[in-house]
Amino acid sequence: MIKILTDDSPMPFGKFRGTKMADVPYWYLLWYGQKQALGQVHDRVKEDDRAVREYIRDNKDVLLEERKRARQNKRNYMFNPCK
Repeated sequence: MIKILTDDSPMPFGKFRGTKMADVPYWYLLWYGQKQALGQVHDRVKEDDRAVREYIRDNKDVLLEERKRARQNKRNYMFNPCK
């Protein structure tokens, strides 16, 4: 049976284990997605790993938009730190 994660599903492992997928930071999910591209997967988490990668793939556009917004906010702060 294929495990499907939603925004309300808990992250099954790692630093943010138990956190709703929607609340796991974009940078962690993007990092994890890149890690998987390199083939660094533990056997004991194959099913959960597959579900997380599927979630990342299905939400990649949202994750990239969050990264873009965070970078823009950082730039705005650097130019206007007293705001």
